[in-house]
Amino acid sequence: MLKYIFKRLLNAVLVVFVVTSIVFFATKAMPSGLTNPKFSPQVRAQIEEAYGLKAPLFVQYANFIKSMAVLDFKTSINIQKHRKVSEIIALKLPISAALGFAASVFGIIVGAFLGIFAAIKRGKIIDQALTILAVLGVSVPSIVVGILLQYVFAVKLSIVPVSFKYSFASSILPVFALSFWPIAVIARYMRNELLEILNSEYIFLAKAKGASFKDIVIKHALPNALVPVITVCAPLIVGVMIGSLIIEHIFGIAGFGDLLVRAVMMSDYPVILACVFVLSVLFTLTYLIIDLLYGIIDPRIRIE
Repeated sequence: MLKYIFKRLLNAVLVVFVVTSIVFFATKAMPSGLTNPKFSPQVRAQIEEAYGLKAPLFVQYANFIKSMAVLDFKTSINIQKHRKVSEIIALKLPISAALGFAASVFGIIVGAFLGIFAAIKRGKIIDQALTILAVLGVSVPSIVVGILLQYVFAVKLSIVPVSFKYSFASSILPVFALSFWPIAVIARYMRNELLEILNSEYIFLAKAKGASFKDIVIKHALPNALVPVITVCAPLIVGVMIGSLIIEHIFGIAGFGDLLVRAVMMSDYPVILACVFVLSVLFTLTYLIIDLLYGIIDPRIRIE
């Protein structure tokens, strides 16, 4: 187990290194953030000197790797001038993390429950309705879902606020908009996997031995159906975190996603690189945790 975790952590470090390196060179192809007319020639020269922007590209890259290794991303150029990037992210990340975590948990739990219910009620109206819901959830982008939710529940019915105001009521629509896609995907996967397992030979054997339908589903079918479902949880969680970039903009949430969008629009290189580094770390850790859950849910799986 420890050897496996160590290898995966090394792979995670490699992934973070490659991703951030690609983004580093991509930012060098972007328009300079120093083209802001508010910067005087003296200020522009000071910034170039402080960030080593006049040095050769390979020297800038080496300095970037050193800074990333010690988690020193310097200060923001345009978004919040002279403020450390780490401080800015420390303020923005918890907002997005809470939003993404709530949407992921809600989507996975509700999706799994709906998938189980659809498999048990196979061929009935509820199963057909859930199938339609799954198709809509996969097909409709989160931005459309967010706008529709705003229009119906905030504008027309005035049940919840239109924009995010750091309250439970104002977080309902963003969380549901983000979780709509995971609900649909998990429900579809759970239904298909559970139906396949319920029609397998060992389930028929359990029925022949007199096991109740409840015991068959809970003790035999569900543990086996959860393994492939967990496989899709990692990309779902990643997708929810990426989708929050759009949802945060729609609902006016000043979170991590909004910070990254503004950094790209304003060509704030230190903030862009720091945000990509944080996202890379979060994504690789998410996949690692999902892999470790395999052995917990199904004891037949041995990580080694």
